[in-house]
Amino acid sequence: MDFRTLTPLQQLKSLGESASLTEEEAVEFAQQSIDRRRTDAARDRAVHAYWWLDYGTADRRTSLITDPRDGRIPPLAPTALQAVVRPRMRPITQRLVLESGADGPEDRGVGACCILGFSFGPPIVPSGYNNILQVMQTPGHVVIFTEMVHEARIVPLDNRPHLPCTVFSASGSVIHVVSGRATLATETTGFSGTLMAKGVSGDTYRVVEHLSRLDLHTLEYGFTVEDPTWWTRPWTATIPMTLTSQAVYEMHAMKVTAACSTCYPDHEPTRSRAGAVDK
Repeated sequence: MDFRTLTPLQQLKSLGESASLTEEEAVEFAQQSIDRRRTDAARDRAVHAYWWLDYGTADRRTSLITDPRDGRIPPLAPTALQAVVRPRMRPITQRLVLESGADGPEDRGVGACCILGFSFGPPIVPSGYNNILQVMQTPGHVVIFTEMVHEARIVPLDNRPHLPCTVFSASGSVIHVVSGRATLATETTGFSGTLMAKGVSGDTYRVVEHLSRLDLHTLEYGFTVEDPTWWTRPWTATIPMTLTSQAVYEMHAMKVTAACSTCYPDHEPTRSRAGAVDK
């Protein structure tokens, strides 16, 4: 399934309060988004050049977020406001850290080194390229496989409880929630706090997801995220996914392999500086 989209996760303030665009506005917004990202990619060498990026098209919505109604991520809770001003500690274990000034791999996130993908989830959120998902089902399990970067989450269907609260992982403890015939619903807790966004607690972070089959060619993916120590309220987003004829390994061969072989263009001077220190 292909879930690339130009529609932003949260509504841009420049779009006002409208929940949808006219056809003409959508065309103009798509072109502006492409032009802006092309400029950003050319300026910041920590990400790929624009010809590597593949954002897809906009679906006329002004945001992927459907709740709150303004299409914006809720304000941070007081504890989160305190956390964001704390200095980062080495080694950095968050998924994506693109700031300049790295003296070694310890100063980059695990996503920048292709250890975990940008859109791995949960929740799954579109990124600049390789927005591909595979869903496979056996009698007792469902496998959710994201291409960025080739990670699989295995969902047991036997209604077992979550793992013990002392067990944490990068993708959390996922369980199947009773759902309809054409919908898979899951709940994930037990995330490793060291891999969360700066300051987000793995103990209180919870994600509820659903995959609903709308027709033979379309899935609707939705998620609700909550963490009372980080946001003032839960928030929800929905993302359309369309069937693609390209196999995941073909998409991987075209894009991911080249990207991960260098671990981003600016990692060579990073390795050089680290080697000079070691000497």
